[in-house]
Amino acid sequence: MHVYGNPKAVIEQMKSLRTHFPENPIYLSSDGGMDFSKACEKYNCHAVLEHAANDRWNVPAFFHRFTEATKWLKTKYVVYIEPDITVLRNIIHEPTGDAGGLRDSYNPGLGGNTKKYLEELGAKASGNPEFKMEWGHFALGGAGYIKSEVALAAFDADKYDWKKMVELEHHRTTSSDVAMALALGASGYQVRPWLEVMEPMKEDQPTDTAFVHHGRQEPGGKPNYKAALEADEKDLVSDGYMRKEHVSCQGCIWEKIPDGTEPENKLGPYANPK
Repeated sequence: MHVYGNPKAVIEQMKSLRTHFPENPIYLSSDGGMDFSKACEKYNCHAVLEHAANDRWNVPAFFHRFTEATKWLKTKYVVYIEPDITVLRNIIHEPTGDAGGLRDSYNPGLGGNTKKYLEELGAKASGNPEFKMEWGHFALGGAGYIKSEVALAAFDADKYDWKKMVELEHHRTTSSDVAMALALGASGYQVRPWLEVMEPMKEDQPTDTAFVHHGRQEPGGKPNYKAALEADEKDLVSDGYMRKEHVSCQGCIWEKIPDGTEPENKLGPYANPK
């Protein structure tokens, strides 16, 4: 679980996860936001309150935290979710790729030159000279799965030429869902749409899924984003770092963030990518 605020949405997600996945380990990472540790005591999950890094837009922090979660979970797959995901049932459709998620063909896909570049890198990394990316989109923005061994191998920001990536994909390069797709392609792994996640009001979506990714276009907005906590839930969440730390820059943090310190190198958008 990758969270920041929206406490009611996060609590309702915990309830749903424990209804449908009562025994599965859950790792919650809060990026300089609210502290959900008491909620995790109640719902049997592992909460980590990270210092603010706006990690959804800063690749080294996001990759580091994802791999730390993967190591703690010790599962074959990691399912990545954010608070705008509704959990409806257990998983019945097994993963078919190294990673997968939303059928996001309605979004502009990776550019042709980007795919060519990634396929060249992926062919070398995989040892398969015929390597081609099957899905030229991102897919991993909400309710995506990744094989743990793949995440540990691919999600190392130091392995990639981010200056080249920014030249190809511009401002969206350091968005976490885009960065994951870029790293996976460059490492020779396949991302595929998953039958267990859909987005309402979009075409070409599966209908009976375990996860629903809610978009801003839905009437009423994303579920529970503006809802208040119940009286017996208020003690489960505290402000954490939300009112103490704030990082809003994108693509500006290019060093791993030491534990217990605030991020440095706040140089502005797309400053100093390696």
